[in-house]
Amino acid sequence: MGDAPNAAEAPSALVEEKIQLIDTRMAELATLRADLEVRVGTGCPLQATD
Repeated sequence: MGDAPNAAEAPSALVEEKIQLIDTRMAELATLRADLEVRVGTGCPLQATD
């Protein structure tokens, strides 16, 4: 039972890493969403705006 605290650290580190990946992906998606929102109503939403 002496290893219990150390044994819990590895899964926690993995969960923290996953949270960081999720946060990074959410930021990327927020940027993409904002870019797409700008294109709405421009006539051709698939063409990049200048």
